[in-house]
Amino acid sequence: MNADRTKVQIWAFALLLFSLAVKGVQDASAVQGYALVSTPAALAAFKGISDYIAIASLAVYAGAAFVTANGLSLRIMPIIHVLVLCYYYLRSYHVGSGDSTNLAAVPVVLLFLAALLLQDTNQAKEILVKALGIFFATYIVLSILLFVAGYGYTTSGARFAGMTSHPNSHGAYAALAAGYFSAQLILRKRRSRSLSISAILLAASIAMAMLSGSRSAVLMVLAALGLALPMNRKIMIGAAVLASVLLAFFALNLVSPDSAISSALNRMQAAPTDNRNEVWSVLITDFYDYPFAGAGDRSGVSGSGYLSALSGCGVVLGGLFIANFLSATATAAIGIFKQLLSKLSDSDDAIFSVLLIQTATGSLFEAFLFDKFGLIQLLTVGLLFAGSRRLRTGSKSRSAAKSIGARPD
Repeated sequence: MNADRTKVQIWAFALLLFSLAVKGVQDASAVQGYALVSTPAALAAFKGISDYIAIASLAVYAGAAFVTANGLSLRIMPIIHVLVLCYYYLRSYHVGSGDSTNLAAVPVVLLFLAALLLQDTNQAKEILVKALGIFFATYIVLSILLFVAGYGYTTSGARFAGMTSHPNSHGAYAALAAGYFSAQLILRKRRSRSLSISAILLAASIAMAMLSGSRSAVLMVLAALGLALPMNRKIMIGAAVLASVLLAFFALNLVSPDSAISSALNRMQAAPTDNRNEVWSVLITDFYDYPFAGAGDRSGVSGSGYLSALSGCGVVLGGLFIANFLSATATAAIGIFKQLLSKLSDSDDAIFSVLLIQTATGSLFEAFLFDKFGLIQLLTVGLLFAGSRRLRTGSKSRSAAKSIGARPD
């Protein structure tokens, strides 16, 4: 019975991630000139009901967790993260535009956190890993199909937005997929067939990230490969995959200079033409206006996740949020370094760590941590839970939660 509930939770969480990924932010995308040229009818219909599917999926996931609750396991890092995030959403509703989606995000993240804290640690981590694998594989395969069919391009040039409403969002999801499959490929001892599938999905994820034209996505991919490849002596496997993809892209660029691939490469090679400096100046102004209480999402702009934390939550809570998140990231990095020295291979924890470090890298230039509620905000809560140390527990089974870089309980 427990095995059946676990399978239900895995598929429910995978569907939840997919619903959040394809939802996008249609109005903001249109304002920035990133509205999709065309979307398949089936995907458009799914986008229209994605909110309801996400709520239903979360209810199923949390309901199964509550049924199998094994005592309360308190973990300070995800708790701090969620509480500050909820303050940001409430502050955004009060000071900002009064967008009801900010209020709706509060019970969502609280319910997800409660489900994690009440579930057996090892079981929760197993669910997260398997659900992420299902989601990333599905997302990349469907994005490839959209690319082949000519869908998913944006009005502002040939940037590819995939199944999302913004190329930067697609780039981030593809980069995280690359991180997942690179860690899985390098760390796991699996059958050759499974390794081949992981290698193909890794190459496809890198290609999808590059097609987005997002420089942050490229940094996230490089961070993932830089972390995962040294974890195994067979470094040439990952290096060969990366080199093959890059050579193929540059070859197509030479053959077809007017192609979408060429446009994406040219954009990444060109001097920055985005409005990040303007956005950051707005966020700094918000910080000056509300240095202690924070301005929430008052200006409706998003830039660096760390700058958004300070402007949105104030110096105290924003500083606490940044310190908490970077502390978890540093713990993950130290854990990977320890594995390098000891030549251990705890693949699940390494996957969580790679994804967390990727998120920290991308948040330098993107508001992944503070933006309209979506996939990365929810996923980060799960990553912090998987990588944090349990403070105390009422669990009936005192199973150790050996998080990467953390001491056993």
